[in-house]
Amino acid sequence: MSAYSDPIALPEGVQLQSYDDQPTRLEMAVALFTRSATSEAFGSVHARSVRIPTIENVTIEALAQFSGLSVNKVIVQLLEVALDEVFQAMTAEQRTQVFAKRGELLKAMCGKDGYPVFPDAEQPKEGDI
Repeated sequence: MSAYSDPIALPEGVQLQSYDDQPTRLEMAVALFTRSATSEAFGSVHARSVRIPTIENVTIEALAQFSGLSVNKVIVQLLEVALDEVFQAMTAEQRTQVFAKRGELLKAMCGKDGYPVFPDAEQPKEGDI
């Protein structure tokens, strides 16, 4: 199970040894990048502008072209893998503090009815995430 989030659905093409076994986000990303699996996602998304060093930028582009995935999907997959690794390297107390802060940020986005309101979010087009 991922230290970053709740258990995730198994993408098509990923084989497990037992019902209790779950692929890591790294295994899922590799399966997507090598075209041995597919995945779908839904939810709100946020546009964020970042500066990416040249080597990483062309590596992401190469992964996208090799896999047939969008650059956006490659970056999201890489972020999920990176966050898993970071949280696994943190202590339980550090993870708890970050998750508490994440909860505060999400709660601050809630409207009067208690449901999240993401004014700067957009709904992804099919295949974007």
